[in-house]
Amino acid sequence: MTAAIRSGPPRSSALSLAALVVSLLIVSCVSADDGESVSEALRTLRSQVEGLLERRQEDVRVLEDTIRESVDKSIEVVGLKKEVEKLR
Repeated sequence: MTAAIRSGPPRSSALSLAALVVSLLIVSCVSADDGESVSEALRTLRSQVEGLLERRQEDVRVLEDTIRESVDKSIEVVGLKKEVEKLR
């Protein structure tokens, strides 16, 4: 299960992020007429997207930790660990 999480975002999430970036670029280019240069708008967008990606990565790490703890505490895993210890 954790391998699927580590492999990257689902395709729909990646497409949503791409659509968001394109939308933000369009809005930034329109607002560039108000005195803001396109390069400044792109820098701002880049920092915002990087911030969103960092938050998403942290969310994934928290989710992985929660799943790992849940699996480690499950009755089946605890029973298997005890059986392995007996075999040693």
